[in-house]
Amino acid sequence: MPIFEREIKRGDVVVVPFPYSDSAAKRRPALVVSSDEYNARTGHLWVAMITSRGQNSSPDDIILDHEKAGLTVASVARIAKITTIAVERVIRIAGKIDGKTRKDVRRALADIID
Repeated sequence: MPIFEREIKRGDVVVVPFPYSDSAAKRRPALVVSSDEYNARTGHLWVAMITSRGQNSSPDDIILDHEKAGLTVASVARIAKITTIAVERVIRIAGKIDGKTRKDVRRALADIID
């Protein structure tokens, strides 16, 4: 199990083996969208896929400040593509998003599930 300098929190960008429905998992960045309480209680994270900008954009995509998020290229969080990952599958914490982006993510999630 990887050991991190701190707990993984909502709003963190993590690198994980992200599963696909039509192929094997691929190592990629993902945004933690589950609450800190849920993460601690279950040992699992809800994460949204992160992809580079401009690839088949979706109305639910949230543009990320890629430098703050620890990413090397302009990226979006694809909020409609969520999976659950066990904390021990996290390879590393890359960065985090700012408060405004967190609010945008919460709004996008609410639009999908409400």
